[in-house]
Amino acid sequence: MPATIKPPPAMAVPMKPALPTDVPQKGPAKNGKPPKGTLTAQFAHHKRRNMIRTFSSSVDNESRVTVKMYADGSVTLDDKGKWLDRVTYSKLTACQSRVEEKRWDTLYEGTWEQNGKQLVIKTKLVNEKCTQGVTCDSRPPEMTPCGPVTKTLILTCTADSLTLKQDKKSIPAWKCDMGKAATHTSNPWNFGRDQCVERYMGNRWPFYYRPCAAQKPN
Repeated sequence: MPATIKPPPAMAVPMKPALPTDVPQKGPAKNGKPPKGTLTAQFAHHKRRNMIRTFSSSVDNESRVTVKMYADGSVTLDDKGKWLDRVTYSKLTACQSRVEEKRWDTLYEGTWEQNGKQLVIKTKLVNEKCTQGVTCDSRPPEMTPCGPVTKTLILTCTADSLTLKQDKKSIPAWKCDMGKAATHTSNPWNFGRDQCVERYMGNRWPFYYRPCAAQKPN
């Protein structure tokens, strides 16, 4: 009777070592994973002026800056807002009602690093949408190019605090230095570390800080 040939024993497949949970994995910022931290700041300027028998005007400027920091060290920074300047003249003129309007949405991507009480965000411009123009009465708007923005945007932020106007409450914050960067939303950019804060200014200087309102610029 012929001998039975037994198959060789199966070789064990070595398992890949588990990656330490405290070592962030490299990858793009938009990989479907939620950000490790988000900083949001709103900016609002509303001004009204009425010169009797001459003209009335209003300025409304609203914007929001959102910084999303991911565990792999990548970051996205979105600056979005709108600016409206309306003037209505009392006397008959060639342009009875004049409206200047600007809307923008600027996206930066890069890296972030925190070392103790310092947070450094280094980004480059990846996408910009901006339109601006002037409308006279019911005529078609006259469009003009938007001013240039900084291509490489670096924020050097220091752990500090901000005082909210309503209750004089002091909250932890990141106060950021942008150097001479050109952005659609004016600086300074300061963020609440645990909540969204709004830098608000009315008819009179100076501006002050308050908790963010629910509405977003569109």
